[in-house]
Amino acid sequence: MARIKKHRLFSTALLFVIFLFPLRSVGEKHEESNGFDEFWQELYVYSSPNERITLGLLLNNLYAFPVGKYDWFIEGGVKYKVNNWLEAEAIYRQEYIKTEGIWTYENRPMLRIGGRKNVGIWRIKNRHRFEMRHFEKIPTRFRYRTDVKVLPILNITTWNLNPYVQEELFVSEGRISRIRSYLGIIGKKGIIEPSAYFLIQTKLHGRMSKNNLICGICLGLELSKI
Repeated sequence: MARIKKHRLFSTALLFVIFLFPLRSVGEKHEESNGFDEFWQELYVYSSPNERITLGLLLNNLYAFPVGKYDWFIEGGVKYKVNNWLEAEAIYRQEYIKTEGIWTYENRPMLRIGGRKNVGIWRIKNRHRFEMRHFEKIPTRFRYRTDVKVLPILNITTWNLNPYVQEELFVSEGRISRIRSYLGIIGKKGIIEPSAYFLIQTKLHGRMSKNNLICGICLGLELSKI
């Protein structure tokens, strides 16, 4: 029992070390911020009519300090499980962005391909997302995103809590435009899947970069278990 506890503590500590040395590329000049810059709030509802197909709906609200709510979107998707390690998902997002007091919208169809692999107590996930971004007032843009998520299956308490780290990379117009480094915790009890995270978001503009510290929470609900 003591050995298992020691192994869990080591796994958690290793995650924190990974987060302290993220694979983030930054420019030569920085615009640093003090304290939290943004707060993200997510609600994710999903249901699986069978073992292969999952239907999901995501609602996301983004707040920045001190301007308040500046972005929100609703996103629906259909996920197909190819086998135990590979899945594909078709997604559509309707997003609204507030710029200089004016709300504009974006329509975004997406295709996401993901894989997962368990190695001992560790679970490794990798996803690739291809986005077609239709804006209200500017030309359509294409963007590629990929992320890697690592978490140990510790299942702490009856809420089955597990810490994780995640690295996400955005490529737009042939260059890396944004990088996100996450440190979070996720759990599950019955139909409820709560999670919380901190992330550092680095926006790259040529040789300039800007780092934002963001706090987020998410409530997931698995309706197929009701």
